[in-house]
Amino acid sequence: MQKKLLFILPLAGLMSLIGCNSYSGEKDPGGDVPPPVIHGSTFKEAKEKDYTNMTVSYALNSASFGEEYGYEYYFGEHDFVAVYDGNTAEMYGNEFAWMFYSYYEGESYAYWKQTNSYVTSGWISTGSKGIKVGIDYAYFYMPYFLNVISEDDVENILGLYVVKENAIDKVLEGLKFTYLTNDIHYIDIQVNDDGYFTKIRGYDDPNDDSIGFQIQLSNFGSTTSPTSPLPPEISESTIKTYEEMIGHEEAPDVYIETLVININEEVDSDENFDIILYPDDTIDLSFTYTPDNANKKEVRWASSNNEVVTFDSFLNWQSGHKYLTALREGEAEIYVTHTNGENQVISSQHLKVKVNAPKEIEVGENDVYSFLFTDSESLGDDAYKINATNNIKTEAPFVITSYLANISSTVNGDIKVDDTNAIMVDWGTSQHMNDSYREREGNEVFFDFEAQQVSSISFLYGLQFSSHITNLSKVGSAFIKTSNDGENWSVIDITEEITTEIAKTTSSGMTPKILTREFEPASMVKLVFTTKHSIGFGFWLDLFNFVFGANESCINYDDTLAVPVTGIEVNGFRNKLKVGSSMKLSATVSPANASNKNVKWASSNPEIVKVDNRGMVTALTVGEAVITATSVTNGVVSNEFVIKTYTQEYIDDPEYNLIGQTFSSSGVNVNGTLFDVSFKINNSTSATLTLLTKVAGIELKTEYKASFDGFDSDTGIYEFLTEENGIIRFTLSSDKESIEFRFIDGDGEYVIGNASNGISLSK
Repeated sequence: MQKKLLFILPLAGLMSLIGCNSYSGEKDPGGDVPPPVIHGSTFKEAKEKDYTNMTVSYALNSASFGEEYGYEYYFGEHDFVAVYDGNTAEMYGNEFAWMFYSYYEGESYAYWKQTNSYVTSGWISTGSKGIKVGIDYAYFYMPYFLNVISEDDVENILGLYVVKENAIDKVLEGLKFTYLTNDIHYIDIQVNDDGYFTKIRGYDDPNDDSIGFQIQLSNFGSTTSPTSPLPPEISESTIKTYEEMIGHEEAPDVYIETLVININEEVDSDENFDIILYPDDTIDLSFTYTPDNANKKEVRWASSNNEVVTFDSFLNWQSGHKYLTALREGEAEIYVTHTNGENQVISSQHLKVKVNAPKEIEVGENDVYSFLFTDSESLGDDAYKINATNNIKTEAPFVITSYLANISSTVNGDIKVDDTNAIMVDWGTSQHMNDSYREREGNEVFFDFEAQQVSSISFLYGLQFSSHITNLSKVGSAFIKTSNDGENWSVIDITEEITTEIAKTTSSGMTPKILTREFEPASMVKLVFTTKHSIGFGFWLDLFNFVFGANESCINYDDTLAVPVTGIEVNGFRNKLKVGSSMKLSATVSPANASNKNVKWASSNPEIVKVDNRGMVTALTVGEAVITATSVTNGVVSNEFVIKTYTQEYIDDPEYNLIGQTFSSSGVNVNGTLFDVSFKINNSTSATLTLLTKVAGIELKTEYKASFDGFDSDTGIYEFLTEENGIIRFTLSSDKESIEFRFIDGDGEYVIGNASNGISLSK
């Protein structure tokens, strides 16, 4: 439940930090991570070391470009940098290609070696068409690193120098991993026993080294030239212009005059839109231009709404191909522009693009089951009984069991859907190598419909965390299996469809996809996910909105024992709602075994409070509305749930004058950890809840922001809305000496005590 995160998450995050997963480097063969060694040398002393002769190796891994490795060498008093570059080697047709870089009178230079009779050797600072070359394009330059970073930019944590958040961008500017810059949120620096900087590491997540870089420094004072001879020292006589190096002037610039976008695959369209897509659809585009001899062909692909459709970062300059990806429902225009030598913008035609709402599973007249999962019961040994309601024909029999697949109460990862219950399959790991696992084909979800046969299955699926796509190669196969006796099974392979769609997942998450299959009538349906036995690789697949259909050949259950609805109780965790806010109401249907528990929601004033078919209410304007739920089978109406709406935007309470005041308590014991807790009213619209604790001598401070949501003058209760959509109810005593917190959300209410007597957590 969200409220527990107020205290548990900071502690868990800190324990992960001091547990050394983030800092200690390689694991030993036993799997334990050794603690970091605290060295005597300071950061300042390490900066003063001599790094003119050393070796640098680096390893990079990005979500977009995969893994990359390389070496650099610093030697001599001029700090030449020799970079081994596989692309350069391939370009020049050499087995090895070394690029030398250096500074001279404030300019950065690269040394270009003679490769044929048309190119001479020399140091240049500017290449073709004015493009800068030199150290600015090296991966790492030690003098920049030593000059740019100071003691104030780092903090010593257990012997590691961790770069402070406000200095990360400055450090990255000198590393030149341009395509990784936006991914790095953590950098640490290690110092060895001799007082040298030896390792610089940067990661997207300090607990996960799958995205980031490592730079290893070694051979201090002993590195020599890896190639012979060295280039000559930079001087006026060895510096050349680009024209001097190639022996002639460059061809004149010829700019594009006209542009046309081409759609390279079949897409839907109509009289209003050139392209019609669904979220996550990707199409191949390209452009053509005139004149044919244009050599200045830089273009910019543009979308009028990047939240609806966007372009990938890659462009094939030979073919001009670009890929357009649909993100969410909406409309946009796309076009290509080119700026010519007179700074005039040339544009292609504007194509109108429409992105439809995500596809949903439509329930047909022949469908028997539409499941909403509620909870689960452990059967032991990683097996579960899944409890669910059937929204179509509730008297139809079913039993759902699973192995290594359990209920996820909300789809709360990167998958882009509204809150909904799902079965989460732990697909891609084999850490559960018990006897039960060996006896099974893999992870499974098993539907047993007993007296009812079905002939089709439809469900939505999505990768819960987009970062897990890096482990796609670790998963095995996926099958739908059907049977009438539990011994003879028919198999449908769905591996390619699922993995192909998952491969399209972006860092912004995955829009759920529909999978539909028809089969011969069967009373048992099993989903089986096999693995490649790669321990520790997370790959969580969410499955939800299951619909099963029965054709005319299916055997049907006896439906003469339907149980009617006799009552409905509507509840919510408050009767007030701020304009613009939403809240989920619940409808409890009786009896508990009613055949059809579906209800229809209604608002007496939908222009004031609207309600959708899930019971989600939204305040539109100030006023009052009555919300009711009605049985879809026999018209039984619920109690009336009254909601009053309001618009108070700021604290206006001169009697108490809370603004600027802080209420605090120390030594609060939460799950064995002591916290100092304070609640400060920052201004008329916001407040801050602060938790402070120490673990292993390290101080951890966590802040939670809350915005003012309203004041009830009758009860003296202030309400603040947290970023997690919970409510903090704050009551100040008449003597203004004590307060009481209550944290409330849709799952319940937690009292967080009285600040004058010490805060305690209880329900």
